[in-house]
Amino acid sequence: ISKQIQNIENNKKDPSYIASTVLDKIIYKANDIRSISSYGTPTTLKNITLADIQNYYQSLNPTTGEMVIVGDLNKKDLEEKFKFLSNWKNDRKVASPQLPAPNSTDKTTLYFVNVDDAAQSQIRVAYPLDFAYDATGEFYKTRIMNHPLGGAFNSRINLNLREDKGWTYGARSRFSSQKIPGVFVASAGVKKEPTADAVAEFVKEITQYHNNGISADELAFTKSSMGQAEALEYETPFDKLNLLGRILKYNLPKGFNTQQQEILGSISAAEINHIARDKLDINKMIILVVGDKKTVWEGLQKLGYPIIELDSEGNKLN
Repeated sequence: ISKQIQNIENNKKDPSYIASTVLDKIIYKANDIRSISSYGTPTTLKNITLADIQNYYQSLNPTTGEMVIVGDLNKKDLEEKFKFLSNWKNDRKVASPQLPAPNSTDKTTLYFVNVDDAAQSQIRVAYPLDFAYDATGEFYKTRIMNHPLGGAFNSRINLNLREDKGWTYGARSRFSSQKIPGVFVASAGVKKEPTADAVAEFVKEITQYHNNGISADELAFTKSSMGQAEALEYETPFDKLNLLGRILKYNLPKGFNTQQQEILGSISAAEINHIARDKLDINKMIILVVGDKKTVWEGLQKLGYPIIELDSEGNKLN
């Protein structure tokens, strides 16, 4: 525990770590476990007792667990080696907690965390989603929509901030969900001097995609790029392990990947544009900047957004 606490204290000097943990505190309510880093906090870690650890292991339940093995293995021999698991009995009921709704984002607001003399600024443009993961429905189609915006190396966001401006090693956007709704996040670590300009470019790219949609060339690129990438997703044993784990976790139907290929091949520009207009409202997003205040503050003020200053724990200042 002491080592984990030390790691957390060291991470508090890292703008990228600060951006990730503070963004969760902005999006989720204080009584939502998602607002707390999975690494824990010094306070929560100090409160862990031996009884807590024992209770955790006693609550492990075979009805909620899964085992996935991939390799050059004989099924009969494998079953023999793991037959001891058939004796694992646990009648304790395990229930997932009811999570509160995320904080609303009715008006785009810029949040700022100062890290003195930070060489780079971390930028996040985000909002909470109202839809969960699915393999062949809304979530998958939204991933397709996002590919030319920020999901690929040749996406608009990366070509702009990395290739054209040279402000970052990489910029991206993604939609992330599991069994419960997740978040949209566009992100980059940029040189500190053009921080405000980089925020403006994020906003510009998202706005233009929302308003004007995908081009014919981008649609062809997306279908080719995602199709080739998904064909390679199951090559290695590790890839197969992830695939089988996802099938178990989400109870995916047989042939779901074939359905994905059919959706990818048939989706139209009009459908993608409809999704972009629905999912990319820059007027209802969170903008978070973590960087050196004395360098970036004046430029951020000129962007015209209301600004809320936070400390590295996500608490409001003043």
